[in-house]
Amino acid sequence: MSIENKIREILSESIQLSKPIEDIGLEEDLTELGMDSITVIKVIIDIESEYGFEVPDEDLAISNFVNLNNIISYIENRKNISL
Repeated sequence: MSIENKIREILSESIQLSKPIEDIGLEEDLTELGMDSITVIKVIIDIESEYGFEVPDEDLAISNFVNLNNIISYIENRKNISL
């Protein structure tokens, strides 16, 4: 499963957004669709569990997780660091 599809699955299971997950564009602001600081923590926990790394405190800025592209890029970068 691609990172994008896995993140869409995590988002659909973790938070209730104002539109269907399959209709959300890669650059669409998830905070405008219902994600807040509490739900982003849930998403981060699910990402950590799925991908086997811990998001350091300095990376907890919502800007890292505000849209699908940012989340995908963050995961790809963290996976490269872990290699």
